[in-house]
Amino acid sequence: MKGGIGKSSATVMAATALSTAPFNKKVLVLDLDRQGSLIQLRELDAEDTEDFNYDIVQCSVDDFFYSVEELDKTYDYVFLDVAGKIDNNLPVEQQEITPILLNTDILVIPFVAGNFGAGATLKYLEYIINVQELKKKKQQRLSVVGFVNMHFKQRKEDRSFADFLETIAAETGLRFMQNKLGFYTAYRGANTIDSLYKDSPDTNQERNFKMWIKELSKLLENVV
Repeated sequence: MKGGIGKSSATVMAATALSTAPFNKKVLVLDLDRQGSLIQLRELDAEDTEDFNYDIVQCSVDDFFYSVEELDKTYDYVFLDVAGKIDNNLPVEQQEITPILLNTDILVIPFVAGNFGAGATLKYLEYIINVQELKKKKQQRLSVVGFVNMHFKQRKEDRSFADFLETIAAETGLRFMQNKLGFYTAYRGANTIDSLYKDSPDTNQERNFKMWIKELSKLLENVV
């Protein structure tokens, strides 16, 4: 539910990497967030090239529902960039993002040290558990995984953050990716053209991203 935790950035970094070698997946990104940040990024990148490995499409919720079956047949992965906000006064069935999650296979949630509220996070995860129960009634499954984003290894907040995540895991059963995504300059400047994956990484940030994207790729392969 917090802004500035890298939902859109992580989406575009994953989509760009997985649509290129060595993964070579057929990828589509649907920008369902009213801010349209990924569409804006693609428009900026289009000033330099028209040769993209995947499409980013601004999409309404209604358009998504209309085309979801065809999308499932056409693409290996469809990334949905959605707002994280929920309304605490509404039941799970009336939440804006519930219908989207009911048509989703895996939900990946970034966590950032220093930009969280325990109460809000637990409330959000309680909502997600309720969505999972709705999917079970349809004999379907929503896999949920968290990962640490914008990680600073030596920062005090990140060390204490580990205790918070242990509490989250214990109280909700949420599993976390083993690899944390570090806070590097290259990530802040990520675009929709160039993959950050390097087969033979030379820097810490390249090695970090390679481990993270390979773990994410395995997760997706096991779910989809």
